[in-house]
Amino acid sequence: MKIIYLGLLLSLIIQTEDYEGLWKTNKDHTIIEIYKENNIYYGKIVSSNNSKAKKGTLILRDFKYLNGKYIGKLYAIKIDKLVDAEMKINNGILEITAQLGFMNKTIEWKKISK
Repeated sequence: MKIIYLGLLLSLIIQTEDYEGLWKTNKDHTIIEIYKENNIYYGKIVSSNNSKAKKGTLILRDFKYLNGKYIGKLYAIKIDKLVDAEMKINNGILEITAQLGFMNKTIEWKKISK
């Protein structure tokens, strides 16, 4: 019984992580604004030094909480494709793991304080 309560508590903690706000990528001084609409997360580019990263581009799409994690689509600018992805916050760092075929790549973003 204690295991069930612990699982429920951990699930609530994961769901209440603060994903919304401004995040800085590790490349090209790109800033992403993550926001929530109807319990679904989205992220758009608000500034970047990368000429391919156009301001306003929706880079995170349809991230929903399913089976203990946030799952959605990441727009991979370099290959001009939407790829399956998971996101989680680990020690204040947003980790997004993109999956393309058999390959996975994890990128890390840092939150910018308001």
